[in-house]
Amino acid sequence: TDDWDRQCLCVILKDFYNLQVAEIVKHKLSSSSFYYVSAKCTHEEYIEFI
Repeated sequence: TDDWDRQCLCVILKDFYNLQVAEIVKHKLSSSSFYYVSAKCTHEEYIEFI
């Protein structure tokens, strides 16, 4: 990858791969409430959530 790819990946990781995602239940991934991280659950529940 080049510097532009690396910069884009760093921005994405900063927004979506951080401590808040792991600690906050139903952490919102956008300003709408439509996209959020599901609560801890079983594999079947994750599949249903997706």
